[in-house]
Amino acid sequence: MIIYCDLNPKITRKYKVSNFKKNAENESEESRVYASGYGVDSVFFLRYLGANPKLLTFLGGETGEEIKTRLSENSVDYDFIRIVDENIEEILIQNKSFRTVVRTKSPRITSENRDDFLIKLSKESTNRNLVCIPEIDFDAWGDRTYETLISLCNRRGIDVALNIKRFEDLGEQKPFIAIVEKEELERFTNTIIKTQNDVIRASKFVLNKGIVNLIVISENGVIVANKTESIKVDFESFKNDITKINKNLILAGIGFGFERKYDFETTIKFSVASSIVENFVKFRMVSMADIKKLMTGIKVSKI
Repeated sequence: MIIYCDLNPKITRKYKVSNFKKNAENESEESRVYASGYGVDSVFFLRYLGANPKLLTFLGGETGEEIKTRLSENSVDYDFIRIVDENIEEILIQNKSFRTVVRTKSPRITSENRDDFLIKLSKESTNRNLVCIPEIDFDAWGDRTYETLISLCNRRGIDVALNIKRFEDLGEQKPFIAIVEKEELERFTNTIIKTQNDVIRASKFVLNKGIVNLIVISENGVIVANKTESIKVDFESFKNDITKINKNLILAGIGFGFERKYDFETTIKFSVASSIVENFVKFRMVSMADIKKLMTGIKVSKI
């Protein structure tokens, strides 16, 4: 079983309004209320595919109770640290030309809450395949959140896969898999990346710092690099239909591959198919058949 951490779960109230007018009463053609957050989204996605990941998070107040209800409705296996403040509640107003978000402030996370989270993570990670840390949009440990979580797992000999915005957030820690966008690799290595060879050269600089596998995402595909090989994951046959690549769902796909004990190539193909599937199917309607269909058009080749 795989563990997913979400330090900032939310309740989202989404309203679709085609002809939104300012300073006026607007009627929504469609509305939906759901639990969200990068880790929450990952476990929901995997539940749609028949997996049973474990979610570890912070919950508090009435909003936290509502998140619990939504998790239970989807049969999500979860544990949480109870906090005093309410979890975030956000209102999303959307039409074809704009997307407006109003949200409450993030809850306070005390040192006791943080200690309890680490104790639970240490306990829950026993005999697990992998701990997954989706993108963190709330630094519960100040600027050392990634570093703290990876350090605990490394001490217990547990592999960590994660999404990062900035390489500096890792500190001296060495995750098993790090997923990053091409622009961050450019920034960190102070290079301009135009070709796949540029990606490989920049990746070597990062790999020499101890990351075992680096996954670099760009609009042209995905490159996976480690110290022994580099591979390109090509989704050229779908390129004209792709407007977004969800890097948190790449991480979810990796977790799925680890849980099902797929080989490395199949895990990568599965994870990339997961990252682009929302271009073809609504998130909450994704099925294994959708992923497998996309996998047939994804090509993996050594560079």
